[in-house]
Amino acid sequence: MSLREKLDNNSAVVTIVAVVVLLLSLIIIVMQMTGGGGRSSNSITEYYYFDMSTGKIVTAPATSFPPVKGADGKESSVRAYIYACGECGSSYTDLTAEELESQGAFIAWLEKYPPKIKKKLQNAGPEAMMELEMMGGGMLVTKVGSKKWVPQQSKTGFKLTQSINTKCPDGRARACFP
Repeated sequence: MSLREKLDNNSAVVTIVAVVVLLLSLIIIVMQMTGGGGRSSNSITEYYYFDMSTGKIVTAPATSFPPVKGADGKESSVRAYIYACGECGSSYTDLTAEELESQGAFIAWLEKYPPKIKKKLQNAGPEAMMELEMMGGGMLVTKVGSKKWVPQQSKTGFKLTQSINTKCPDGRARACFP
């Protein structure tokens, strides 16, 4: 019996194998595009923050709402989205933005909540928090060195948060976590 006849006689098995191969291929493609194989979002317990008072990268619990207290005792540390064009380093804590870039990574943008929204989030239940987060929650964004904060949902905010796509030669930046 030839291979063609075996395949014709077992079309259900051939279909199942083809679907499994297709699914595995899609999983591999998605993992490569997202820098997958790293931490799952469930394992992230801290995020990088940028202390505006010292100009250095710090960490804060993932459950925090930026801004958080900085070295000056004021709410001067804002969430820093750090990306690398290659592999992420093991830790970027205590580095300045310039030192970070010398290690092949960069701060794509900074973010914080306005005081009223932050207070609502801190007092909200999980469902309300998810709803606020899904709607952008009044999040403000800026780049390192700028004093102008813009709504994340604005044209300028969207352009800033999408800028990571142009920073790496292959267009694939990897998100870095502590």
